[in-house]
Formats: sequence, C-alpha cells, structure tokens
Amino acid sequence: MHTDKIESKPVRGSIFPPNVDQGVYLAATDISYQITNGVFEQSTARILSGIKFFAEPKTLTGILGPSGSGKTSLLNILSGRLSSTGNKLVGGSIYLNGKKVTSRDLKSRCSYVMQNEMTIPYLTIEETLLYSAELRLPFLSAKERREKVRILLNDLGLVHCMHSIVGDDKVRSISGGERKRVILGTELISDPQILFIDEPTSGLDAFMAFQILQLLIKLAKTGRTIICSIHQPRTQVFQAFDEILLLSKGEVIYQGPSKSSVDYFSLIGYPVPENYNPTDYYLDLLVPRSNVEKFADNRLHSITYEQLRVLPELYLSSEYYDRVIKKIDEHLSRQYSPIPELLLFSRTSHTCFGWIRKKLFAFSVIVKRSFMNNARNTLGSLVIGVLINAFIAVVIGSIFFNLPSFTSDVGASFKNATNIVGALFFSVMVATFGAMIALESFTRFRIIFSRERAKGLYGPATYMLGKHVGDFFFEIIPIMVFSHIFYFMSNTNSVSYPEWNTLSQYLCYQLTILLTSWASYGLVYFICGITKSLELAYGIAPLIIIFFVIVSGFYVTVNKLPSWVSWIKYISFQRYSFSALVVNAFPPNKTWGPIQTDALLKQLSIDQTSFLLNAVVLVVLGIIYRIFACIAFALFFRNLGLE
Repeated sequence: MHTDKIESKPVRGSIFPPNVDQGVYLAATDISYQITNGVFEQSTARILSGIKFFAEPKTLTGILGPSGSGKTSLLNILSGRLSSTGNKLVGGSIYLNGKKVTSRDLKSRCSYVMQNEMTIPYLTIEETLLYSAELRLPFLSAKERREKVRILLNDLGLVHCMHSIVGDDKVRSISGGERKRVILGTELISDPQILFIDEPTSGLDAFMAFQILQLLIKLAKTGRTIICSIHQPRTQVFQAFDEILLLSKGEVIYQGPSKSSVDYFSLIGYPVPENYNPTDYYLDLLVPRSNVEKFADNRLHSITYEQLRVLPELYLSSEYYDRVIKKIDEHLSRQYSPIPELLLFSRTSHTCFGWIRKKLFAFSVIVKRSFMNNARNTLGSLVIGVLINAFIAVVIGSIFFNLPSFTSDVGASFKNATNIVGALFFSVMVATFGAMIALESFTRFRIIFSRERAKGLYGPATYMLGKHVGDFFFEIIPIMVFSHIFYFMSNTNSVSYPEWNTLSQYLCYQLTILLTSWASYGLVYFICGITKSLELAYGIAPLIIIFFVIVSGFYVTVNKLPSWVSWIKYISFQRYSFSALVVNAFPPNKTWGPIQTDALLKQLSIDQTSFLLNAVVLVVLGIIYRIFACIAFALFFRNLGLE
C-alpha cells in the first residue's frame, strides 16, 4: 500500500487567492455554558455567561484570557463542536452571514485546528496531507487532490521536508513550527472560509510563533475569517491580531481592535506601563490577588476580587460593547449570498452513492495509513512482538517439551492427557494476553478517531473496521510465531486418528489460536471503548479476563459454577477456544489408547464437541465485541480530546 508521490515541480494556484467578494461573517449572541456536577448534591459551574461576539472576513481575531477563563470552551461552541449534552448546557445563538446555524451547519462550513492535534507519527508530511485530502475531498479526482496537496506544500513552505515523517511526542522528526504548518495544512486542504485555531503558537519559540502568525495573517487577508484562542502572546504576536476578545471567568472584559485595547484600559484606570507587553499586563491584571499581595514591579496593578467583578460592567457600558452590538445588528439585517459547504459536505455526499463513496474512501484511508504506520515502525509493531512471542514459546515449550502420549496404563494415560490439556490452555492464555499490547496504541489513536469524527469525516464502525484491517497482519504474525514453535515443541497432537490426520490437527490448532487472537483484540477494542484512560484500561482488562478464564472450564468445570456467574461462560471466548483445542486433540467417539475420548471430554465438562461450531462462535464473539466497542466509542468518546 502506498500513496502517489508528489514531484517537486513548479505549481499553479495558491491557498492565497485574490480577495473574495463576500467571505463569512460570524455573530454570536448570549452564549452561555454551564456544567452540573454531583448526583445527590448538585453544583453548577458557570463557564461562560451572556457573551456577544462578532468576527468578519479579512480579520485575525484572538480570544485571550487567563487559564480557566473559558477561551477553549468559547472556541468549541462557536465552531459547533460543543453543544448541550448530559450535564452540559449550552445557550445562545450563532449566525453565519445573517442566518442562524446549527452545530452541523458550523461543522460543514468551518475547520478547526486543535492545540495538541495528534498525527500518525510514521507518515510523511506528503502522505499526511494526501490522506487528509482523501478523507475531506472524496469527490475530487486523485489528480485534483494531488494538485491541491502540491499547492499546500509550496505555500506552507514544506516542500524541502515533504518526505520526512511527521513524528509525535515520542518520535522526533520535524520542527515544532513545521508540524504546526502540517496540521494547519490538513484543515486548509478543504479550503474553509472560516477557521478556528486553538493556541496556534503554543510550544513554539518566538521566531516560529511569529512565522505561524504571519501565515495566518496572510490567510486572513484572502477573505477568510480566522479566530484563535491564545494564552500569553508576545508583543509582536499580539500586534498581529486585528481584533481581540479578552475573557475573565467566562465574561467579556474587552472586545475590539487590539491597538485600541491600551487606550481602553487607560480609560478605565488601568494604564499599561511603558515598554510593557500589553497581554502580559492584561493577564496579570485579570488574576485577582488579596490586598496583601503585590507585584514586585511597582508599575503593575494588583486587582482584588471585588474590582475584578466590576470590569465586565465597565465593558458593557463602553463604546466597544456598543460597537459589537451595532455590528451584530447590521449583520443580521443584511442580505448575503449562500455560504458554500466544505467539499466533504457537498450535496453529492447526501446521495446514496455519495454516502457509500465517502465511507469507502474513509475506510481505505484508515487502512492505508494504519498499515503504513505499522510498516515503518517495524521494531515497535512487529519485530519486538515476534521476539517476545518466540521467547515465550521456547520457555513454555521447554516446560511442556515433547509431552508423552498414552500408555497401556489408564491412570498414566489420564495424567498425560491432563498435561496436554494444560499445554493447550496455556496456548489460549498467551493468545489472549498477546492482544493486550494493543491497549496502549489503540487508546492513543482513539483521540484521532474522536477528533476526525467530530469533523464529520467518518463514524465508529468505519474506523473500527479500517483500523482492524490495517493492523491485522501485524497482530497475527507474532502469535502465529508462538503457536508454530509451541505446537511442535509440546507435541500436543502426537496421535493421528483415522480421517483426522496430523496436518488437519495442526491447521485446526493454528486456526483456533488465530480466532482466539481475533476475539481477544475485539475485547481489547471494547475495553478501550469503556475506559477513558490507559491506566483504567490496564486495570479493567485483567479483571474481565480473570472472569472469562474462570468459566473457561480449565480451573473449574462449567457444571460446577455458581448460578450467579455461570452465565459468563456464554460470552467467554476462552471457553470456546479451550473447547476447540481439546476437541481437536481428543475428537469425540474415539479412543486415545485405553481412554475413551468421550469420557475425557465429559470429565472436562466440554459439552460442545463440534470443532466447527466452537470456531464459528469465536468468530461471532469477535464480531459482537467489536459491535459493542463501536457503540461504546459512539457514546463515550464524543468529546474525547476536544476539551
């Protein structure tokens, strides 16, 4: 699997076209957001209160405020990513070009860049943008998508490093500024007219931060509406914004031209000291202190909690608030032409054929990028897994080495049969725990799923199926190495029965281990779907496996289980794996030396003596686990990584 390479050659077109005639005007009225916590004694935390906001084309607007002021929450609401659900209540109205819009309308016309946007680490910059183009522009031809990516690489200044992998916090490759531009490029590929960016300069040095702001200014001047949240910009970065909105505890302190903010704060009695960064002053000012706390710099003002409560009222009585109200009123009374949707949400996608095409493109992208990421990370995804499984096979195989078959003595034969059953059970356990390694990677990459799902790129089922297909080869090879080595070292199927030859037994053994791994990975997906952290996943996984193992029939025969726990045997894949392996080694209605295999199966309480039926149940359980995983992802990870 590969992506088409883009040649470094002169390009036509640009992401910086001439100014558009209209652009997108955004207005918001009475935006509020509160969270209710507790069950018996409920408490309400108010995050945003009655905010009125306006942004227009050809402007770069910054949302500033101390930590916890509500910057990211406001950005998420304005972009349609945060709406009322459960204990979260969002109020107010949002308008695009005078028309009141829903969350779906906002998603279909806006793009959003997260502060800590996660990428597939072993993809190159070129591949990252190409796959983004395939996800977002499925209705364009491959040639058109490649041309768009070529233009992006050129305009974002990434041509020189287009074949470098993107990397992440663990895999170092390109610089922070280059990575920011790559992430920005994945959103610009769909040519949005309104762009939301959370903390575009975080983690960058002064030079890189200014470079990113220069790029955003250039984008804004083409007619786009760009809105950023930013924590504590340097003076040079602050001066790059056309408009700013200053928040404190969810209320507006100031909204207007960035250059006028100094005059405003002087007017209300808080002048910015000479040669001092205005944003540093504002953010220090908006953190209240007690009367005894003072700044070391005497030029700075300490503000008490009582004084801070007055600042929103001063803004509401200012000309800058009147300016925002006037702009909103003018905006709502004007007539605009319709706003074009992003190509992903074009009318073509609403047809049956368009819906299928979009799903297939998303599936193919998830498969290709998962496979490519694993293929480049062979040390982490394959080599280590193969070596560990080979080591385990040799160690356990040496313990169960060349297990003896039956003898003429019934007691000794039963003892030998018990040893073989124990070896088969260990095969099941290794295949089960071999899938647990996926907890870490799947937990990390589900953030990518949550964010791309929030952008309307695909749903849980598409992601689950594509991720499984892309990872399948790298999941089965290690466990197949184990099962092959252990099978021949332990000699668990040393006796051939009529019409049941050694090759058949070997293939059935390998198939059972493969299906056990299939079901185990399905369970891992489900566990990742019901846990919100890797630590919790690692805690819950052994607990579920212990219950499944207890009812598998090895430690306690299933007919001896108490009624309150016996129902688990029907959903325990280890039970069917264990039964399939034992039935394969000791087929019913046969003799194993002096032992009747039916008697042995009865002693182990293996009531399902059909190998084929056990295998089919393993397939079905793997599917059921994945269905429930999809449901869990749909319900529990709607906002993962979006906060």
